[in-house]
Amino acid sequence: MRSRWRAALFSSLLAALCGAAAAGSERAPAALPEAAPPDTAAATALPEAVTPDTAAARDDRGPPVGRVVWEGLVRLDPGRVQAGSRLRTGVPLSDTLLDLEIARLDSLCVAAGLFAAEAAVDTVRRANALDVRVVVFEGDPARIGALTLTGSDLFERDEVLARLEVSAGAVFDPFALKRSMLSLLAELNNAGFPFAQVWITGLDFRPETGSVDLAFAVYGGEQTTVAEVTFEGLAGTDTTLARRISRLRKGRPYEERAMRRSVGYLISSGLFAEVRPARVERVGPGAVDIRIPVREFERRNSIQGVLGFSRREGGDYSTGGSVELDFVNVGGTGRAVSFRWLDDGERYRTTRARYGEPFFLRLPVGLSVEFRQDVFDTLYDFTLGGVDLTVAAGPSVSLSAGFTWDGTVPRVDEELLRSVRRRFRAGCSIRAGAAAVSARIEGARKTNYRSGAPDDAEFQFLYRLEGSVLVPALDGQAFFARAVAEGVVTPREVPPSETYPLGGARSLRGYRENQFRGREIAWVNLEYRFGGESRLFVFDDIGAFRGTADGWTVRNGFGFGLRSASKLGTVEMSFGVGERFALEQTRIHVALIENF
Repeated sequence: MRSRWRAALFSSLLAALCGAAAAGSERAPAALPEAAPPDTAAATALPEAVTPDTAAARDDRGPPVGRVVWEGLVRLDPGRVQAGSRLRTGVPLSDTLLDLEIARLDSLCVAAGLFAAEAAVDTVRRANALDVRVVVFEGDPARIGALTLTGSDLFERDEVLARLEVSAGAVFDPFALKRSMLSLLAELNNAGFPFAQVWITGLDFRPETGSVDLAFAVYGGEQTTVAEVTFEGLAGTDTTLARRISRLRKGRPYEERAMRRSVGYLISSGLFAEVRPARVERVGPGAVDIRIPVREFERRNSIQGVLGFSRREGGDYSTGGSVELDFVNVGGTGRAVSFRWLDDGERYRTTRARYGEPFFLRLPVGLSVEFRQDVFDTLYDFTLGGVDLTVAAGPSVSLSAGFTWDGTVPRVDEELLRSVRRRFRAGCSIRAGAAAVSARIEGARKTNYRSGAPDDAEFQFLYRLEGSVLVPALDGQAFFARAVAEGVVTPREVPPSETYPLGGARSLRGYRENQFRGREIAWVNLEYRFGGESRLFVFDDIGAFRGTADGWTVRNGFGFGLRSASKLGTVEMSFGVGERFALEQTRIHVALIENF
């Protein structure tokens, strides 16, 4: 194939170049001539004064290329052929350039199954440059001729050829053949043959018939089982926990698919900073070890404090803040403990605690228990307790279901009834690279009490939707977006204890912590970041909330911030402006995150 390209292209192109060089500037500009057919182009002789040896000995820089014209491209994509071409205006024409272009065209034609393709090249001098016309004679696509198979000890010949999707007389498609070979290899690997091989051992093009004879070799090797699963780089995490997360088991048949999925499970667990591709090592007849290199987080636990400054309507300044304490992978067991406390600087305080067990009763089911208490000045106390079960449906997909009990107890206001809600919920979360989506829906039965006795009951529907994405932009920059919506749907009025807070460093910057409340809320955080972990960022937050009878109220907060990260901790400071663009309306949020 390559020799035919070289004969067709090299001979005509070198002859045309030598002829143009002999004519010099005396040759007037003219239209590109008709290309000679392949045989004629290949037969064009070099001038006597120039031989291939002497031409190769000359300076490898020739006259610059002027206009380049491609013709005859029907089955080949003209855009792809021209986009990857080295024949460009202004590039010096040389033997090396032509050799590279021939090799590229050769690869494109072989990939398209055009084994009989040839080309002709003509040049015309225009002023100080050479116009080049390349005419490609594609010919008909090659068809599959004789088929030979060796080494197959797992399948019958016809079955292997059917899996490779090849048959005598069919059009030869190299890309389709590659896909089918990889598919057969993956099938063998998943069937317990990690050392299987699928090769093309022969490929012979017959110009007289336009067919390609193919020879394949398929070797399954020995069927294996997993003797051991080891993790290279473990420091604090227990090996048994890592093995459970990976879903790999000793003594089971080896599966390529399971090994690849194990890496995804380890990454999604959040316990490892890096997980590299697994390796398979043969340790004996029919036995392999799977080794997975990992790198754990040096300091995974954290304590975070957020401090907010804002000015009240009366002119005084108020201070609000929150504290978040997270213990991850306690004792290397994967257990998690978290604590949250928040004070909005006005009348609202909340305390939350959560405990998580990654494998409840040694089953592939995660268990989490939550407790929460809200105090709204002298109006009410809100208490919540809940249990959730989570199952990993895949490396990047998890499903959850749970039960929550919450109750509201009024403090002074007799118009607020004591109430109890029993909530059943289900959720799903999906992560794909730097994008994540989660959804949770709940059905609640609420019972109101008056004078200690049940008064009436109602049904509610609750929801929470969240999505985020990080998109790399220019060098060292990125765009981040996060959207959240949650609320309660019921035909009745929703008491303050069951509304949702909005505002502050985690939702709507430019406003104080939990400045607004609504039965339904939504917000979008938009950030453009300059840098990585340590960065400068500008943001625009858009939030909305609504009550029982009122429509939606929209608020916007924008500003800029700084984040400085180190191995010991992170400091983040943001300056946000809300309703009015004024210095006195600026809200300052300071977050201190200490890793240990």
